[in-house]
Amino acid sequence: MIPLSVLMDVEQSPIIRADEARLYPEQLLGVKAVGVLTAGTKEGNPVVIIRIDLPSGEAILAQTTLRLFQTAVKAFTARYGEV
Repeated sequence: MIPLSVLMDVEQSPIIRADEARLYPEQLLGVKAVGVLTAGTKEGNPVVIIRIDLPSGEAILAQTTLRLFQTAVKAFTARYGEV
């Protein structure tokens, strides 16, 4: 399984510490693209792929299962409502 932490308030529970990774303090980077890999797990389940472009021109790809992504969305909606 692909792990996913769902943080309901990153001001209270930071998503990353300054000593964990290289940060771009001048801006938060936007998500460039989100897509689904239809059979991305060993079991053949869908995986959500997220692309973030860095100022250097490099790109980062991250993934989680569609099931975990949907669970996160449900938790956010339960707390903050529909937007």
